Amino acid sequence: MLVRVILVTLFLGSAIFVGITDFADLSQPRNLTLIGLIVVTYLLTIGYSIALAQGASTALLARVQLVGDLLLTTVLALVTGGFDSLFLFLFHLTIINAAVVVGQRTALIVAGFTAACMVYFATITVGVLPHPLLDTELPAIDHGDILYAVLVNSFAGLLIALLAGQL
Repeated sequence: MLVRVILVTLFLGSAIFVGITDFADLSQPRNLTLIGLIVVTYLLTIGYSIALAQGASTALLARVQLVGDLLLTTVLALVTGGFDSLFLFLFHLTIINAAVVVGQRTALIVAGFTAACMVYFATITVGVLPHPLLDTELPAIDHGDILYAVLVNSFAGLLIALLAGQL
């Protein structure tokens, strides 16, 4: 769990650092969301540690943690630019984590969720759906580039799941 705390601090801290000039106003939804992500992630990590210490099923705890990580990564990517987010790679780290900790089948499910998130980002970027957290829209991207981003990230997630599952 210590490694998790260090990684959370590093990644979410860097999300704030990248936008430090915009972070002066704490009333902005983006900034409140990032602070909320930090707090929720630390609280979840404390909860996971307590559950593990009390003898919770490690298989169930791992799956719960994977779902939490996917949701947190989705929100982080949404507030940091969607397809332009520096944190899209966290989806792939979650797939690797699923393969190593739980198995290839779960990694494939996580890869499927990652593909669904890419489609969701595409619908927001195109304007079919409004951004759920911010008043602004995601940066405009050419439709061909959106399709390319969805396909590359989805296919990469599938390959990562297959390859990491062989570990």
